[in-house]
This record gives sequence, C-alpha cells and structure tokens, in this order.
Amino acid sequence: MEKGTHNGTITDAKGLFTLKTSLLKGILEVRYLGYQPKEVQITGDNYLTIRLQEENSTLNEVVVVGYGTEKKISLTGSVSTVKSGDILRAPLPTISQALEGQLPGLITQQASGEPGNDGVTMYVRGIGTTQDASPLVLVDGVERTIDNLDPSEIESVTI
Repeated sequence: MEKGTHNGTITDAKGLFTLKTSLLKGILEVRYLGYQPKEVQITGDNYLTIRLQEENSTLNEVVVVGYGTEKKISLTGSVSTVKSGDILRAPLPTISQALEGQLPGLITQQASGEPGNDGVTMYVRGIGTTQDASPLVLVDGVERTIDNLDPSEIESVTI
C-alpha cells in the first residue's frame, strides 16, 4: 500500500508486483502473513527489491500429513496427536479403544462387547456426513488396520 492512501496491490506467486504511485517520493507499506511489516521509501526507481523478515519461527515447523510433510504455515486444518505412552497407559485389548477420549475430533463407537468382536468404529470430525468419515490409517506410508498393530511399536497417532 502507498502510505496514507488506498492505493495498493498484491503480489503474484513469485512475489512480483506492480504499483503505480501518484508521487515520485513517498512510502510503501509492505505486509505479508507471517512476516514483519516493512516501510520502504519510494525513490523514483522503476524496480524495487524488498525482503521481509519472518515474524515467527514456528512457521517453519514441519507437520507430517498423509503421504508427506507440510510447513505448519500452509496447514489449514486442525492437528491432534497422542504419544505412545498415552496409548500404552490404557489396559485395553485394542488400540482403537485406547484412543477413545484421547484425540479431539475422534468419535468412537463400540457396537458389541462380545469376546473377539470388541473393535471400535472410528469417525474423524463427525458421524453425520455424506462421505466416509472413517480414518485412513497409514503405517510408514502403507495402509493398515489399526487394531492389528502392536501398541508398543506405535510412536504416535496423529489426526
């Protein structure tokens, strides 16, 4: 934005922008989410190189999602994690039962208490949906059934 006016623009994907100013001298206010705002003196030059400093170091944290990783700044959903100690603390026959109440957004439903048939149906972020809300369980990038895993071999569970 040209300081003191409503004259502004946005950058393209590469950070390039074009802005026609009414003055040969003035101040540009440059802002971007996750970076410190900066004021730049307009000198009459046709080209400016403006570098912003990151505002928060947590924006570079990496979160493992599905088949890869994402920077925390580009993640647009909620992430919940439970560590192995919390899973092992519960003396239950299946991992899905041990996850009950441990992860916000995870809904569990046990239809039977019959021996050998005590698995839990899990839903992520709600039951009332037109699509399948059951979780995709990936172990080292391979789809698996969660109740067939050894609880002592689980480092963490993330939704």
